Amino acid sequence: MMRNSKGVFYLLAGLMVLSVVWGCAEREYLIVDYSIPRATLQLRDQSVRLRVVDQRENRTIMSPSAASLFEAFNNRYSLAWVTPDKGKILAGEHDLADLFKKAFQKRLALMGAVTTTESQLQDPELTIALESFAIDLQGQKWVAQVAYTATLTQAGHPVTKEQVHGDAERIRIIGRKGADMVISAIFTDVVNRLNLAALFRKAELIP
Repeated sequence: MMRNSKGVFYLLAGLMVLSVVWGCAEREYLIVDYSIPRATLQLRDQSVRLRVVDQRENRTIMSPSAASLFEAFNNRYSLAWVTPDKGKILAGEHDLADLFKKAFQKRLALMGAVTTTESQLQDPELTIALESFAIDLQGQKWVAQVAYTATLTQAGHPVTKEQVHGDAERIRIIGRKGADMVISAIFTDVVNRLNLAALFRKAELIP
C-alpha cells in the first residue's frame, strides 16, 4: 500500500511540474474570446463591402512591462466566438487587421447582412480605421486601450461616421491569462458598441 501511495504521489508531482512548464511555455499570440451578440435582422438584405485599415501612429502593441511576459509575441491573435449561451467556437489565428475584419463580418452576418468583395462597387463600403491598440502592465493591473473610426459610404448617400474608444483593466493574474482577459473584454466592448444600424439609417440605406 505504501509503495502504491508513493507512486501516486510521484505521478501527481510530475503532472504538476508539466502543467507549470506548459503554462510558462512561450507563445506567439494573444487569446481573444469575442462574445458575440444575439442575432437580429436589422440589416437584412444588405450587402456590404468591409475594409479594415491600420492607421495607428504607434504600431507597438505592448509596453515594455507587458512585453517582458510575452517575449515570443508575434502580433498574432487566436480568435474564438463566445456565444450568448457561453459556448465557445474557435475561429482561427489572425493578425490585428484580420482580427477586426473577422469580428465585423460576424457582427454583420448576425444582423442579416452579407459581406461582399472589393470589386462589387455598387455595394456600400464600411471602413474600420484602427487608430490605437495597446496593452500595458501597471503594477498589479493589465490595462488595454483601443480606438477606431467606422465610416459608411455609398454613392448618392450621406457619408456617416462613428468613433469608438474603449479601455479596460483586470487585476493581474499569475502568468499571461490576465492579458488575454483584458484584450478579450475590450475587444468585445468596442466591436459590439458600434451602432451599425444607426450608421445605415443615417446613410439612408435602411428606414
